[in-house]
Amino acid sequence: EDHASGTHETRLRIANGIDRANVVVVSVSAELIVQPLKFSDHMREPLMPNDQVILLPPLTVAPGQNASGHPSQPSTCNTWFSVRNAFDQPLTMHVVVEPARSLSETLHLGVVARESNTMLKQFTLDAHETIDIRVVCDVKDTARLTQEALDALELYQGPRKLEAPTPLLGALDLSGTPTAVLPYDSHATVPRAAQNG
Repeated sequence: EDHASGTHETRLRIANGIDRANVVVVSVSAELIVQPLKFSDHMREPLMPNDQVILLPPLTVAPGQNASGHPSQPSTCNTWFSVRNAFDQPLTMHVVVEPARSLSETLHLGVVARESNTMLKQFTLDAHETIDIRVVCDVKDTARLTQEALDALELYQGPRKLEAPTPLLGALDLSGTPTAVLPYDSHATVPRAAQNG
């Protein structure tokens, strides 16, 4: 079967079990959405489906002291990536981001639009539109990192060659749902299927 994105049409031949001469042919059209989202990192390199991990710069968890002896500001780091709607209809995007369970009292993860610097929870991405998304990781004021919390973290196991073991700090779930209604065709039933990328 062809599972490529786009409109697929097929004909079904339905025969009456009692009267074999009584046959009707029905045309069925379906719009299949497969991988409606395309991802690329801040270098505009595509993220592979088997390696959609965003790498953040190093982060200092224990606040130190500045030159005057006062506690320095908690550390923060960020990076960005791009999301493109590869589908021919607008998508309503939903964003959920959370730190790893063992870091929930240590880190705060946030997602903002790179250009406007506004927090993203839900937004619309028009057909073939691209948005740059910034992932921000802040250390909480009272954060203390324990060995137990570190031991509970999973390590990156992807195909990229990294210089040192790299823990996974959290998860970002980005899902899209078509928002436009497909044109009604009186001669066809149009089921829609979506698979989030």
